[in-house]
Amino acid sequence: MRRKYKSIIIAAYFLFLYSASALSAGLSAGTVRIDINSDFISYDNTKDLLTSSGNVRVLYKNIKLRADRLTYNRNNGEINASGNISFKTDNYSLLSEKIRYNIFSSTGRVFTAKVTAEPLYIYADEIEIRSKTVFFIPRGDLTTCDHSPPHYKFTGKNILVDTESKFRIFNMFMTIRGIPALYSPYYFKTIGPKKSRTDIDVGKSNREGYFVKSKISYPFSQNSRSYIGVDYMSIIGLGLKAGHNYSTARGKLNLGWYYVNEKESLSEARDDKYRKNNKFNLIGWQRIKENFRIRGKAEYVDDREFNYHYIHQVGQEYYQQKVYMQAALEYSKSVYFASLSMDKEEEWENGKYRIKRYILPGLRLRVLPVKLPFNSNFSVNTRYQNKYIRAKENWQPYFNWNTKIVTSHRKDFTKQYFVTLSPDAGYYIRYSADSGVFTHYVSLFTGMRQGLYNKLFFDSDYQWKQEAGKPYKIVTSKLDQKITYRPLRPLRLTTRSSYDFCRENIHSVGEFFSTVNLKLKDFNLFIRNRYDYYDKRNKDWLFEIGIMNYFKSTVKYNYLNPLRLEIAAELKRRIGAFTIESGLQFYSQRSSVKKWDYKFDRFIQKSLNITWDMHCWESNLRFINRGDEYEFWVLFNISAFPETKAGLYGDIISNEEGQIMDTDYRFHRE
Repeated sequence: MRRKYKSIIIAAYFLFLYSASALSAGLSAGTVRIDINSDFISYDNTKDLLTSSGNVRVLYKNIKLRADRLTYNRNNGEINASGNISFKTDNYSLLSEKIRYNIFSSTGRVFTAKVTAEPLYIYADEIEIRSKTVFFIPRGDLTTCDHSPPHYKFTGKNILVDTESKFRIFNMFMTIRGIPALYSPYYFKTIGPKKSRTDIDVGKSNREGYFVKSKISYPFSQNSRSYIGVDYMSIIGLGLKAGHNYSTARGKLNLGWYYVNEKESLSEARDDKYRKNNKFNLIGWQRIKENFRIRGKAEYVDDREFNYHYIHQVGQEYYQQKVYMQAALEYSKSVYFASLSMDKEEEWENGKYRIKRYILPGLRLRVLPVKLPFNSNFSVNTRYQNKYIRAKENWQPYFNWNTKIVTSHRKDFTKQYFVTLSPDAGYYIRYSADSGVFTHYVSLFTGMRQGLYNKLFFDSDYQWKQEAGKPYKIVTSKLDQKITYRPLRPLRLTTRSSYDFCRENIHSVGEFFSTVNLKLKDFNLFIRNRYDYYDKRNKDWLFEIGIMNYFKSTVKYNYLNPLRLEIAAELKRRIGAFTIESGLQFYSQRSSVKKWDYKFDRFIQKSLNITWDMHCWESNLRFINRGDEYEFWVLFNISAFPETKAGLYGDIISNEEGQIMDTDYRFHRE
């Protein structure tokens, strides 16, 4: 019995030593204590060393550690742990078999470990912990895929990872499902929101030759970002670019500059003296006070352009040099708006700048809709400007004033019957130097809608506009009518007619539309026929069928071209990890023997888009063919970094004879 009490006293003594050591370790690390719990604990007072084993748990500040065995040196704060280690901090967590870690300096070394630092997963035989957020891996694997084994991984040497900002890898091999896919002597990636962004294009084109284009942008604040870049083009020369973008709730500014110093051989071949091409633009606005705002635009272009008119013509080259300026002072308050603005455009011709367009400071006043009794709105709009037209070499003043009243009223006679009336009356005054006289207009727009049993609806709109001068002249007299019937909820039958009584108007129409729209769950059918009153014949037919959101087909037939039938089809389907989108638009030609001919070269456009979603990364293949132009993209991006993309782009343009006129191939990385 005495031995039993002796054992209890010894056990209590060791527990006292343990609690004392934990408290003192906490004090040596500051005011936060370190707690160690395990099945067995021993303490060496001479070495100030605590040893524990069996379900070891350590808690210190934001650090949580579990292991089978552990030793802790209270003097220097060093922990040596082994066996089924789980280590967690605010920035990362790891699983390992052996770890040496200093709780005071937050440094250490891990062996045979897997580190999770969202969105990264790191696998290595040895990892050096340099700080709370920085790791150094002599050799290891890095990925963002949480599968085991991962779908893809980066393998390299001298890997440096900062969990809050970036990682870098030397001699990087990228493998996808164990197959080597990419090698780079150096790879760098930003983690989290990008402070800076780098765009690189490497490729070849007919006009520029081999090129390397780069652009680096850096945000000085959340609302301010600047960029610089260098372009090398083997045929043209060296290009430089710079700019700044600024945007807040009180203002916005976009400033850009691009400069190209052409090669002397290029200028000699063209027999001209122009070697330095420039582009400059400044666009922005700024709120001065609560109700005042200034707005401006300045543009200077001194550049050689090379244009292709696909299909019809060969490439054309021209040189343009112009200056454009625009400025405005605006005032807005409540329902009032006023603007004082001007703009000027000049072109370089015959050794000097000549005005192409010039508008002297002009005034614009507007009274936004003001509420009046009887559910009415009143508005006024006025504009005056004095414009110079170079073709006529004179100044032409222009004045426009209009005012109108709009109202709408609905009367419910019963629950099944209602009538809505919407009149709109206006008065206009215009003056232009072309006519040399003031022109007065009176307009009236009336709209009425009747509803019966929420199934039958009648809509009638009448537009009338008359010149108020002498003699009186009706400018517009047009009637639109529409009848909609919904016998069933998914079925809608519509007829719509339009007739213009003023046939002298070049925009006059006399048409009748009849449509059928049937929607049943995932199925949609739309049919439309258009009939012309004047020609006494149909103008066209339109058939459209859609199934869910993955198939749609459209057929158009125009009576003005009876030998041509246009057909379009779109397909979107997901098959496993693949999403396939394709589109075809072509026409068929009917011969004199009334046989339809579906030739392959009559496709207007063909497109194919295949997206491969593999959980942790995504690849995209896009192809578009428009007549004599072919474009394709092969893009790749990691799901954890959607803002970063890399891929190939190609563009080929040919003429009607099939000769290649222009090509552009490039590798792009953001």
